[in-house]
Amino acid sequence: MLKLLIFLIFLGSCSKNYTSSGKIETDEIWKGKIKLKGDVIVEELATLKILEGSRITYSKKSNFNTHYIKSSPIGNVDVLQDDRIEIIVKGVLKVIGKDGKEVIFEGKKQAGGIVFLSDKKGSIIRFAKFFKTGVAIRCYGESNPVIENVYIKGSELGGIGLWDTSKPVIKKVEIEDSLHGIGVSDFSEPEISSCVIMGIKKAGIFTEGDSKARVFSNKVTGCNVGIAIGDISKPEIFKNSISGCGAGISMWVNAEPRIYENKIFKNITGIVIQEEAKPYIFKNEFFENGGGIGANDGAEPVIEENRFFSNPKSIIASGGSILRVFRNIISSSKVGIFVDSTARVYLKDNKFYNVIEKTKVLNKAKIIEKLSFLFIITVGLKRQKKFMIKFLLIKQRI
Repeated sequence: MLKLLIFLIFLGSCSKNYTSSGKIETDEIWKGKIKLKGDVIVEELATLKILEGSRITYSKKSNFNTHYIKSSPIGNVDVLQDDRIEIIVKGVLKVIGKDGKEVIFEGKKQAGGIVFLSDKKGSIIRFAKFFKTGVAIRCYGESNPVIENVYIKGSELGGIGLWDTSKPVIKKVEIEDSLHGIGVSDFSEPEISSCVIMGIKKAGIFTEGDSKARVFSNKVTGCNVGIAIGDISKPEIFKNSISGCGAGISMWVNAEPRIYENKIFKNITGIVIQEEAKPYIFKNEFFENGGGIGANDGAEPVIEENRFFSNPKSIIASGGSILRVFRNIISSSKVGIFVDSTARVYLKDNKFYNVIEKTKVLNKAKIIEKLSFLFIITVGLKRQKKFMIKFLLIKQRI
């Protein structure tokens, strides 16, 4: 009898006495049906727990909105400037669902999702579902939540967005039917693994700024672009399955990703390299794409020890691109390596099987099959110069 009384008191405190709008300054627990009427701010000294089976809904109009001013190249920006209702976390948030008893965030036009601003350890979202939020989860500052076993569908802007120096762990997340999947910006360094991202209108995963994401063991399918890489970002992309996209992976500006041990198949183009991007692409499998790898503008990829099978054109170089193509296996293609415009391709120790034309060169393009001593010295000097620039920048910061 005493245990039953304690349980009823606990249940009552969880389901009725909750903050529907405003600040949470002491620890609070939510359970059951929760209707938010405005922004909820979990303050620095507080922990909010949302228990299994809870359902979060949103009022049609917010009665309270807060602000978060973030500096950017175009000036200060209020990233919470709209009137969507959000949970803003300055302290700790623990969303603790279970398999079959997930915490549901049932969004409509006013649903903004969850925004992490805190560098405190311990925030977690586990076994939760988000429907029709603006952006389901956003991380700013040095926030580092664990986001695991989460399902996101129908986000108007995106599933998960990361900025500043945030370092979340994102694992076993499924995102579908949204504008963007996962966005990584600024200096963010997330770990993204074992996720399923499908049917995204723009990019399944995109990295930009000076971010350094580790993206591995994910399945990305049916997106406009599977993984998009821009600015000077340096993601490590490995052991992923990328299929059914316009471009499996696309990059531009000065991006320098490491791309290895992925299966890239049935895309219009496996990898698209533009502008001055300098990826290192090695030990991947490319099969049944419209084209395996395409490089143009001033791109300078290194393409090494990959396997190409049943791509009509396995490697395409155009514009002023410079490609280093070493020790790849190319089979069952119409053209192994197609070079056009003013592109240059350096070849060494590649193998061709059942290829109608191993190489095809048009206009002023060049294929160089023997690396000169001058070429080796030039590459070495470029790398040394790059190292010295980085060293001086670090020294200047110190």
